[in-house]
Amino acid sequence: MEKKEEEKSNKITFRKVPEFRGLFIDQCLAQATEYGFSGTSLKKTSWGNLCKFFSEKYDCTITQKKLRNHWDYLRNQYVTWSRLLARTGHGYNVETNTFDWSEEKWIELDK
Repeated sequence: MEKKEEEKSNKITFRKVPEFRGLFIDQCLAQATEYGFSGTSLKKTSWGNLCKFFSEKYDCTITQKKLRNHWDYLRNQYVTWSRLLARTGHGYNVETNTFDWSEEKWIELDK
């Protein structure tokens, strides 16, 4: 029972560490520059290096699966964001950091 509680307290979640996302992106870029990509992801060596880096930096247990899930999540957000910005006549408002499209436009996008 104690072992499970100890493991739980030694795990990191991305929501608990606000600076993690920026650091994660920076480290992924460094790994991609050094080792390249394997398809749409980093190479196995890079994932191992990232696991080691974050485990040492935050004194926690972090798995390749968790890092890969975060990679996929950020990649999906980026692709969606890029597609929204690329639409002709987009209604992105820089001041409010939102898209101010009409309901009809959003319904059309959902299709």
